Amino acid sequence: LVASLIELGLSALVVDTDVVFLSDPFVALVRDADLEVMTDFFFPSDHLLDTSMRPEDNINTGYMYHSASVEVQHLMMAFLDACHSRNWQGLLRDW
Repeated sequence: LVASLIELGLSALVVDTDVVFLSDPFVALVRDADLEVMTDFFFPSDHLLDTSMRPEDNINTGYMYHSASVEVQHLMMAFLDACHSRNWQGLLRDW
């Protein structure tokens, strides 16, 4: 979805279907990066670079804003190239 939106030149806020907005969600965005995502950490400023935490908890795509930049497009395409296959390291994927 994100790769398609970027290819169309669209910046977007993509959220999970269980997200409810009680006010303008764009107020919470810092917009100092081309890609802003939420984290599962309760105190991100304390835990984000903590090596005792699981790396997969650093990014949660349930709330993700992306700008339509070349850099984000390259990141999304690299991610799809690396992860979009029927098997990964000999294990079948679940889609």
